[in-house]
Amino acid sequence: MKKIFALLVLTFFLFSGVSAQGNSGKDKNKSDKNVSKGKTNTPKGKGPPPWAPAHGYKKRHVYFPDHKTYYDQNEGVYIYYSNGNWTLSVEVPIHLKNVDLKLAAKVEIDMDDTDKPQVKFSEHLKLYPPKK
Repeated sequence: MKKIFALLVLTFFLFSGVSAQGNSGKDKNKSDKNVSKGKTNTPKGKGPPPWAPAHGYKKRHVYFPDHKTYYDQNEGVYIYYSNGNWTLSVEVPIHLKNVDLKLAAKVEIDMDDTDKPQVKFSEHLKLYPPKK
């Protein structure tokens, strides 16, 4: 009789969704939403841009050597030189509008600690010369 009772209790727990810790599946899902509060490689609330692989890139900055443009994954902005100044844009810059960025040459830049990769532009230009 004790074995039947234990089996019934076990079956009840299995089908009711109650875990051994007493949390239902609903409670667990609520708490999971707040688990990762650290920095991510994508802008808040967004995934990688359409031209990037589904998992994004490992480094914060992607450099397009043929177009002398950076993309900052953390901020979701393009950084490019225009009219004598470095410019930030959340939109794809005009000079890249007709470029297939999935096929464009790209280099991940190891400068995750800054939001100004352009400070080393002359170095990047030498390391990754445009092929155009």
